[in-house]
Amino acid sequence: MYLLNATLAGGNIIADGGGNDTLTLNGVTVAIGLASGTAGVTRGGEFNTDLLVDLNRNGVFNPAVDLLILDFFADRNLEPGEGFIETVGNLEGDTILASFPLKATTGPDFIAGGSSDDSLEGLPGNDTIDGDAGDDSLFGNTGNDVLNGDELIAIADSGGTDILGTQAGNDLLDGGRGNDTMNGGGGSDTLSGNRGNDSLSAGGGDDILNGGPGGDTLYGGLGNDTFLGNKGEDRIFGNVGNDSIDAGRGNDIVVLGKGTDEVLGGGGNDSLYGNEGFDVILGGKGNDLILGGRGNDSITGDGGNDSIFGQLGNDLLLGGSGNDIVRGGAGDDTLAGVEPSAPTTATGEFDTLIGGSGRDRFLLGDGDRVYYSGTGNALITDFNSVEDAIVLSGTRANYTLSVSGNVTNIFLRQTGQPDNLIAAVQGTTNLALDRPYFTFI
Repeated sequence: MYLLNATLAGGNIIADGGGNDTLTLNGVTVAIGLASGTAGVTRGGEFNTDLLVDLNRNGVFNPAVDLLILDFFADRNLEPGEGFIETVGNLEGDTILASFPLKATTGPDFIAGGSSDDSLEGLPGNDTIDGDAGDDSLFGNTGNDVLNGDELIAIADSGGTDILGTQAGNDLLDGGRGNDTMNGGGGSDTLSGNRGNDSLSAGGGDDILNGGPGGDTLYGGLGNDTFLGNKGEDRIFGNVGNDSIDAGRGNDIVVLGKGTDEVLGGGGNDSLYGNEGFDVILGGKGNDLILGGRGNDSITGDGGNDSIFGQLGNDLLLGGSGNDIVRGGAGDDTLAGVEPSAPTTATGEFDTLIGGSGRDRFLLGDGDRVYYSGTGNALITDFNSVEDAIVLSGTRANYTLSVSGNVTNIFLRQTGQPDNLIAAVQGTTNLALDRPYFTFI
């Protein structure tokens, strides 16, 4: 039988003599068996010291081969089963389970919490830290770490290729520097990859995924998730739910899932793919490729020379500034090569508008101004006078038509100046301004 004196300032050394031994902690008997590789604490008292396990049984603590557990005996009453050593090894590769503030060794450790609120910290080395139940705080430090928990705050710290995962609860995960893998659980989690090329996966709740600088891959879950790509060339995949996505700077790829999603491509030449639902997509700066997918989508290319495809549904498609290609697809679409709310509309732009099947509306002006009133013009390639419409600003007297080959040109009359070409309608030669397919506002 070993008697543990918890008042020794230098901690305690347990030397195993082989066999199944008994340890008494201030009157509480604990069964141990270091020879068999296991020891368990079934109940505890109030302790303030470290636990040292002398694996060489020589009476001398050697940090290279023996086991040190800092603050193993917390300054509070431990509940039954809260803290125990599951497997005893050496300092360079130990397994430690605890339910209170715990710091690992510099080797590759396994640290697991209990059912209460744990604070578990790794040191340099490749650590595995499992918070288990409770509101836990996990700190990986340097090294390639694996952090898992129920309701936790997990910080992988600087460097390393880390894996962070959660279960239930609303968790906060911070990968730190390095290429990290982070998995959300059933709660509403916040996952921050920080620097590095990270992989972040949402879980069942309404999660926030922030890739941070680097080329990150972000996967949505079952809730209404928020994605922040930040700097770098990111890959973002939505899922079910109504997601909000800001891809950030870089040439990003965004693939939406089911639901009504909002997407900002940001800077860079982005590829943005809609899906089912009524999606709102803004390409941002750069030459973007945008596909709406199914649903009645609202798509704006914004800056750059964009290619926009509405695909299925009744879509609103606006090219924004730049020389854009805007194609409606199946459905009753509204198309404009410009951004109507911009201070200058279509000056110097040359846009191509393709309605596709359905009753489409081609916008060449609004109630405030004429589009393409300076240099630049729109090319309408598939106007169907039976079901499509062309919208012009002002009255019929402001315009004139002329035919050149198989193209009808629409001119804005200008007093004392040559008429200004604002659009060319390809494949038709018999249009008239007094017909119902011209709408004046």
